[in-house]
Amino acid sequence: MRLIKHFENLQPDHLHDLLIIMAKNIEDSLLDCGAVAGKDYTIVDLYTLAGPLVADCFKSQNIKFTQQWQ
Repeated sequence: MRLIKHFENLQPDHLHDLLIIMAKNIEDSLLDCGAVAGKDYTIVDLYTLAGPLVADCFKSQNIKFTQQWQ
C-alpha cells in the first residue's frame, strides 16, 4: 500500500508537482527497504523529508508556483 497515489504528467519545474515527485521518491525508497505505509511513516513524514530537497531545487532552478488554489 502507498500513501501517495500515481499522477500523470507531473512537471518538476512547478513547485506543487516537485513536492509530489520528491515525496513519492522518498516513499518508493522506504517501501523498497520494507517500510509499511501508515505504520512506519505518514504522509506528513514524506512531505517533511521532501521539503528541504524541494527548497534546494527551488533556490537553484527556475521553479514556478501557482497563485491560484483549489
